[in-house]
Amino acid sequence: MVYITIGTGVGIGLVINGKPVHGYQHPEGGHMEIARHESEKDYEGFCVFHGGKCVEGLVSNNSIAKRLKCSIEDL
Repeated sequence: MVYITIGTGVGIGLVINGKPVHGYQHPEGGHMEIARHESEKDYEGFCVFHGGKCVEGLVSNNSIAKRLKCSIEDL
């Protein structure tokens, strides 16, 4: 099972064989760098660490507000 939350960041929780995955194998998904669609190549993103190269930089609420040119309160 995978549980994903999207807000100011991206959180991911994993349950494998009925047990949560935790400890040294932290399932960090928000800062995982991903390939972007060609139409997204000029979007600079919102992540303070990776810009638009990671999941969080492309889909967090701050990133969506930036794309829509509004504040997160307007979403």
